[in-house]
Amino acid sequence: MAPSSISLQVLLLALAILFICSANADPDHKLKETNMQALDIQSIRNALVTDDPIIEGPDLNSAAVGHAQGIYVTSRFDGMNTHVMMSIVFTNNAYNGSTLEIQGTSKQFEVVREVAVVSGTGKFRFAREYATFENYFMDVPSAYTVIRCNVTILHY
Repeated sequence: MAPSSISLQVLLLALAILFICSANADPDHKLKETNMQALDIQSIRNALVTDDPIIEGPDLNSAAVGHAQGIYVTSRFDGMNTHVMMSIVFTNNAYNGSTLEIQGTSKQFEVVREVAVVSGTGKFRFAREYATFENYFMDVPSAYTVIRCNVTILHY
C-alpha cells in the first residue's frame, strides 16, 4: 500500500470517530455557571487536617450547607504559602452528596487568595474554574478563623 493511501485511511478513520462521538453527544447537557458564597469556620488547633463547617453566609448563624474536608500543608520554608487540597462536601437539600475539589497554593498574607476548582461530583460533575478565600474574621489567640469563600464553577 502506498504511504498516501495509508494517510488517507487514517484521516477517514479519524473523521469517522469524530462523527460518532459528536453524534452520541447529549444536547441536553449544557455547560452551566454557578456562583456561591459561603463561610468556612476554622479552628486551627489541628493545622494539617480539616473538617470545617460551611455555612451559606454572610451571617454566622446561616444554615449549614456542608463541610470543607482536606489538608493544608506549608509549602514554603518561610511559612508564607500553604498548599490547599480540600473537598467541599455538600449536605444541604439542593446539592446533597455533591462535592467540589479545590487545590492550589494559598499565599497566606494576601487579602484575597485564589485556588483552582479542579473537579466535582454529583450536581457539579466535571466542575472547573476557581475559588477565592479571604479572611472574614480572625482571632489569633484562640486559633479561630472565619474565611469567606467565593466559588465560581462551570459544570454540567
